[in-house]
Amino acid sequence: MNDRTKWDRIYSEKTKPLSNPAEVLVHNTHLIGETGRALDLACVLGQNSLWLAQRGFVVDSWDISQVALDNLKRAGTQDLSIHTKQVDISAASLECEAYDLIIVIHYLNRNLADAIVESLRPGGLLCYQTFTVEKTKAMGPGNPKFLLQPNELLSIFATLRVLSFKDEGQARDCSAGLRGESYLIAQKKFSEVGDTLQAC
Repeated sequence: MNDRTKWDRIYSEKTKPLSNPAEVLVHNTHLIGETGRALDLACVLGQNSLWLAQRGFVVDSWDISQVALDNLKRAGTQDLSIHTKQVDISAASLECEAYDLIIVIHYLNRNLADAIVESLRPGGLLCYQTFTVEKTKAMGPGNPKFLLQPNELLSIFATLRVLSFKDEGQARDCSAGLRGESYLIAQKKFSEVGDTLQAC
């Protein structure tokens, strides 16, 4: 069974997008803004794409599963600027300096890091949230290859300016907070001095 078939089978069992967008988004609206071109990379059932489009973004929603994308289309996207694309994501898929915002939620392919950064426009934001090796719940991948090491997002995207970062590990009360996941919001540097005038 190839990856596309596997994920089509998984998503065929789900009938609607999950209700809540990712924490990295809803807890940082003041950083994310409300306009621009956004990419939801490995968008799954599309709850984060819907959230961004409802705020005013033009969203490209990519996933390997056509079933997931069809589900997103049925979720009321006809009045929103959401453009779906079925793609087996690779570095070659990403256009240079194309996006003001890229979000990656619950998907980890370290080989894409450089291409993701290159696909951000100067001053563009990356919002990344996924599972860590310290996860305690039966959620996310079991293969450690697809789990973050502690603070790993900081090193993967070291060329970006960190605006917000969370990795609570297993400190203190593990029943509270964001546990078993880590998130990063980081900004691509402005390429020219003149660009900095458009930052705020």
